[in-house]
Amino acid sequence: MHQLFTTERLIVRRYTSGDVDNFFSLNGDEEIMLYIRPAQNREDSEKFLIENIEFYNQYPQMGRWAVDEKGSGKSVGSFAVIFIPRTDLIQLGYSLKKE
Repeated sequence: MHQLFTTERLIVRRYTSGDVDNFFSLNGDEEIMLYIRPAQNREDSEKFLIENIEFYNQYPQMGRWAVDEKGSGKSVGSFAVIFIPRTDLIQLGYSLKKE
C-alpha cells in the first residue's frame, strides 16, 4: 500500500481497484459533491477511479487519495493534490463521508 502520509488517526493512501464502492460513495453523493463537481453515476465513477489510479504512474505524489481510519481501516473520505487547469498551480482538497 503506497501512503502519501499518516496522522495520529488517519492513513492517506493511493486508491486501488478495490476501492470502487468507497470511491462511488463519495463521487455519487450529490450533497458531498455540491461544491466540488457534479455527482457521478456508478459507471462514470468507476471510470474516474481508473483514471485516478493511472494518474499515479505519471505523477506519483499527485492525484486523489483514499483516507482511512488508522485503527479500523474504515474509509472516511478522499484527499486531493491536483493541478489547477490551465495554470502551473496545485490545489489541495478533500471530501468526507457524511457519517
